[in-house]
This record gives sequence, C-alpha cells and structure tokens, in this order.
Amino acid sequence: MANVRAEGWKEVKIGAIFEAYVTGQSGQVRGRSQSYVMHLGGPAFKLAMEAQARRWSQAAQSAVVGDGAAWIWNLAARDYPDAAHIVDWYHAKQHLCAAADLLYPNQPEQAAAWVDQHSAMLYEGQAKQIAKRLAQHTQSEQLLTEARYFETNHERMQYRDFESAHLPIGSGIVESGAKQAKQRLCAPGMRWSRAGLENMLPLRAALMSGTFDQLWPRICPRL
Repeated sequence: MANVRAEGWKEVKIGAIFEAYVTGQSGQVRGRSQSYVMHLGGPAFKLAMEAQARRWSQAAQSAVVGDGAAWIWNLAARDYPDAAHIVDWYHAKQHLCAAADLLYPNQPEQAAAWVDQHSAMLYEGQAKQIAKRLAQHTQSEQLLTEARYFETNHERMQYRDFESAHLPIGSGIVESGAKQAKQRLCAPGMRWSRAGLENMLPLRAALMSGTFDQLWPRICPRL
C-alpha cells in the first residue's frame, strides 16, 4: 500500500516472472533471473507483456503461483491458460492455521497437532477432504469460509504433484519483491502524487530486475 495525496492508501500490485530450476543437492525448486512489474490499479496487462518478452510461451512448462484471491486466478485463466495454477503453499498453510485456531481456541497444542495432521493431507492433494471436515461445523461461518477456500482451490493445491513436476509451490520471489518495493515507496511520512508514484514504479521495478541501466537512457537520453 502506498499513500497518494488527496486519495489515501492505494494498492500497488506487483508480479514477477522468473525461471524455475532444481538445485543439485537438495532437489528443491528455486527461482532465478527474476524480473518485476508493478502498477497502480487497473488491469495487469504489463505482466503479460513482460511474460511475452521473456518468451513465456516457449517454455517447456510454466506455472502461475499466487494466493487464493479470485482476481489472480481470473487473470491466470485469461492470460496463462496452459500454465499450472498453484496456490502458494505458505498462504494455504496460513488458512490451515486460521482454521485450527477456530477449532481449538486457547488450546495451542491441539491446534498445532491439527495443523501438522492436515498439512500432510494438504501436501498430498487432499484439500477437498479438508474442506469437507471443516464444512461439518455449520455453526461457524468462519470455518465455512475456510472450507470454501480449500474447496475452491483444491485443483491448485496438488503440491506433491507440482513438486514432482519440478514446479515452484511458493511465492517467495514476489513476496521479496513486495518488501523491496515497500522500502522505497512507504518510508515514514512519504506521500506521493499519483503521477509521481506511477512514474516511480517502473524505475523501481527496473532496479529490482537488474535492467535499470538499459531503461534509463531511453527515459533520459544524453544531449
């Protein structure tokens, strides 16, 4: 969130395109060569343009990783229909923890045990079963909300299969990018004009992507 004068706090959206690779020793899927795109509201067409520039369509396999927000998956279905769609593992775990706290208020040991059990189920692709268990608690609208989350996203939560296919299941690269952007855009007392913020976003994204030296001469050519 960035503070825009006369408008208040506005959401800055950020996306990242990166190459996934498997580390030799641990076999973990990691990312490299990331490039970032940021924009203030409006459609995320810039991300699709960056994906095209990075030759997304030529990849042997591809994936979109995000949280459970519906707008992300609407965008993914429109712009990346052939990619694997994956809910970030850590966001999914947060929802498990939220459900456990509702099931076992003020009982941290029981809640932790429930999370451990259902984390294993979640990794094995059993989000639907988790949803069914939570949906039994019809007296709690909050638990029913969590049940709907796992039911809606179950196809995007096949984590064992995704990792077996060497696809990333975490959104750490874009989360890191958001933190880096926030350092520049949300310092104490910082207030932006809309034009100033919109002009800063591509500069910050280029700096984070390692392409600032290529961008700057196009913006400010030498006389």
